[in-house]
Amino acid sequence: MNNILTIFRNGLRNSKGVLMMSLALSVVITAMFVLIIGVAESSVDDINIGVIDGDSSFVSDDFEAYLSEDIGAKVVRSDDIEYLNTELLEKNISAVIEIPKGFEEGVLSGSPVPLELTFLDDYANEAFVRSYIDSYSESVLTLALATGGDRAKLETLVSEAASVVPDIETVTKDAGQLRREAERSGMDTMLGFFMMFAFIIAIGLANALYFDRTNGTFRRIKSANATAVQYTVAMSLVGLVMALLTVILPLAYLGVRGIDTGVPLLVIVLMVVSYAVFVVGFGMLVGLTMPSFNSMLFCLIAVGQVMAMIGGAYFPIEYSPEIFQKIALITPQYWFFEAIHSYQDGAGNFSFFLPLGIISLMSLLCFVLTAVRFASSRSAGRPLAA
Repeated sequence: MNNILTIFRNGLRNSKGVLMMSLALSVVITAMFVLIIGVAESSVDDINIGVIDGDSSFVSDDFEAYLSEDIGAKVVRSDDIEYLNTELLEKNISAVIEIPKGFEEGVLSGSPVPLELTFLDDYANEAFVRSYIDSYSESVLTLALATGGDRAKLETLVSEAASVVPDIETVTKDAGQLRREAERSGMDTMLGFFMMFAFIIAIGLANALYFDRTNGTFRRIKSANATAVQYTVAMSLVGLVMALLTVILPLAYLGVRGIDTGVPLLVIVLMVVSYAVFVVGFGMLVGLTMPSFNSMLFCLIAVGQVMAMIGGAYFPIEYSPEIFQKIALITPQYWFFEAIHSYQDGAGNFSFFLPLGIISLMSLLCFVLTAVRFASSRSAGRPLAA
């Protein structure tokens, strides 16, 4: 135990700069979290929607009027899909809705042709728009069934329905829904930044191990009869402190504000700790095996960024090519967000156990390889090669 505490204290003392950086990153992540929620909430009345009307019918015109008059969205109408896609990528509009030819005929027959919806990463407005599109579709289909497929009667009923003012205060409910979606979107972004920064912090841990390899610390550990397990545990604790410092402030903000993320705070903390343990194990493995500082640096940055991109930390995995979705299964980032999103989707109270177990197995593999590497060097009677 004394050996673990000694190595742990020395590791912290040699990593003061990294610890300060971790706290600074924690402040940055919290600021981004607050900013994202604030921007999303302020955009409740500022929704721009691109519409391509391929049907040019009474129902499609009424649907556009519904978007602008009932939802309060600004409808950008165009026949140029490339233009609207560019506007979507530049975030000038929140969505592109394509009304297919035969839309009105489908409604009249009771088998509506589905609208083609394209969103990017505006999750708050996406939920808002989809809920209202579903509401409109159900309403107009009900009216169409009541007319028996008579177009003239449908036009009359739709016009009469538009003149009726609902007595429920939908604006208040919509604002609350958008606020919840904004908070969940902000949390996803916050966790994505944590995943990215955690690998950057792992560079500090790997550098500490590299320093120990090159300045004779391993020889001193050997003479002090410290075991591979003791060294691994102590340095793991150092790395864990580094990684968790980057997310401690945003998690505290999450708890104090009581933000509705759809996931219990305890589950978020468990997943964050499990991911941090994996990053620590991977950082230690790299620090003990890479032959040079530059190769160690390249490995951590490259692997960390690629795994984050493929695993869904930067954008939803559904937007990735199919081959990337399959590769994502071997990344901890994928399983991390699988646990978070399954909770939000109502999969159950124990939906995080499988992802948690998979990430833990990945971490265990890294630590076993690290201990074997350290022990094999000691049994050879020499320090690890730098």
